[in-house]
Amino acid sequence: MTMSIVDDLSPESRQDYLLIGRQFGSRDTQAQGNKGLNALAKYGAVIAPFGYPTADADRLGAVLAEQTAAGVGRESEKTAKKVTNKAFVSASGSAKTSRRQARTVLESARRPLRESKTGQQAVADIDSVLQRTQRSGANPLLLAQQLELLHAALSDPTIAAAAADRGGPEALAQLELALPALRAADAGRAAPRGTPAETELIDVLDGMIVALVRDARRAARAAAEALGQPAIAKAFELDELYRSRRGGGGGEDPDVTV
Repeated sequence: MTMSIVDDLSPESRQDYLLIGRQFGSRDTQAQGNKGLNALAKYGAVIAPFGYPTADADRLGAVLAEQTAAGVGRESEKTAKKVTNKAFVSASGSAKTSRRQARTVLESARRPLRESKTGQQAVADIDSVLQRTQRSGANPLLLAQQLELLHAALSDPTIAAAAADRGGPEALAQLELALPALRAADAGRAAPRGTPAETELIDVLDGMIVALVRDARRAARAAAEALGQPAIAKAFELDELYRSRRGGGGGEDPDVTV
């Protein structure tokens, strides 16, 4: 049996890449990876001192080769997964907006509670929830759990009283809309084609490509700023990666805000 690049990954990194890869269409990652290789052929030596060594460029090429061997890009492919579900992307973005709103309200309510002689437990509860709801990355289950924590905090009578005129009711209403929408969109994503093992392999490869092109873009932006050459950064923008999400436009990375 031929060994795969993913066989050498730690279980933790494999899971990370799997969660990332599930969010992207394989043809988009393939197109972005190939664009990255073309940019590296021109600027690889330039961005290497800024955090993207030749080894990473070689790894990107190897992952792309395995992705192609797995069937991505063929008209007759049976294992390539569906293009990212736009409803899920939208619901995830709305959920993160609701999370930010709820966190802001809790932060605002914290001060009067801290000043109150009877509000110290509520302050401790707020601090705990704020600590546990900072980021969720590409994990929709974790994001849903964070919305639940925020909802529970804002529903606490003591906290609710302090947040009543600070946007508490509005934040609760948004959470109550965002949470079921996120769960429904996540559950409703189209079932992938191919066996579970084939699909998981391609998801992990997709995630590896996304991580590698994001690292390349980060190094390219640093190099462009240091050298005063914006063309370097432009060559590594992620316009191909988000083509299916945005109808072909835009190179910004909405996943930077997690």
